[in-house]
Amino acid sequence: MYAGEKWISDEAVASIKDGWMTAIDEQLGQVIGSTALTLDNYTADGKRLVRSQETNTGDFAADALYWLFDSMDLDVDVAIMNGGGVRNKAVTGEISYKVCKNIHTFGNVACLQTITGQQLLDALEWGARGVGTGEEIGGFLHVSGITYKIDSAYPQSLVADDKGVWVSGPTAGYRVHSVMVYNKEIGAYEPLDLTANYNLAGYNYTLRDLGDGFAMFDGAVNVLDYVMEDYMVLANYVQAFEGGVIEAANSPLLAKYAGMKLDYGTVDGSGRIEMAPVK
Repeated sequence: MYAGEKWISDEAVASIKDGWMTAIDEQLGQVIGSTALTLDNYTADGKRLVRSQETNTGDFAADALYWLFDSMDLDVDVAIMNGGGVRNKAVTGEISYKVCKNIHTFGNVACLQTITGQQLLDALEWGARGVGTGEEIGGFLHVSGITYKIDSAYPQSLVADDKGVWVSGPTAGYRVHSVMVYNKEIGAYEPLDLTANYNLAGYNYTLRDLGDGFAMFDGAVNVLDYVMEDYMVLANYVQAFEGGVIEAANSPLLAKYAGMKLDYGTVDGSGRIEMAPVK
């Protein structure tokens, strides 16, 4: 309550608020898993790797999205996770809902859309526009179900508007190349088909709200929307590991699809995103 020039605390209201906060804190503090690995995104001097290169937390977050829709028996081909939505520093030991919330802090919701291979290539190119410049880009894309390479020495020539929103693909060729999509039927990766349709998992911020300027997704077809909040997507994936114990390569996703590139053992990730020149 406001009185004159200062706020006066109402003890009864404060008590109710504190009770709510305690109850929520206890629920979020419930331990759902553990890991002896270190899921991280930072260098020793504080640089946020997750905004310019693959990290094991970025892989984990993208895999959680892929697992969500796959476990619902929906046809998912690719999952993407924007680096700006991965906020944690080093995670190791016990994992609770609160730890998952420290990774995904925004409350975005998972959705599944049908896009073309060309839209996917444009999205990867847009996300990689700062690679090699030292610039941190929140839209850098971590992926599941695909691998790709970036020629960081090749100048980017994307077209954007004055608000930093994607308008069209590069005018002088793509820095992103060698995009390979995992084919579940044969258990191997195949080259991206620019004219084919793919089911893409992600969060509403990137896919529906066109956050970070991802306007190439405008007009994509929604398959399923408002499925699950981001931190619960992570929690759902954690709980799918046997005993909730996350090891480098014991993912339920890898157990089902043995040919997928998946290893959480190092901070640099599974090798899904490589920095390599176009041959």
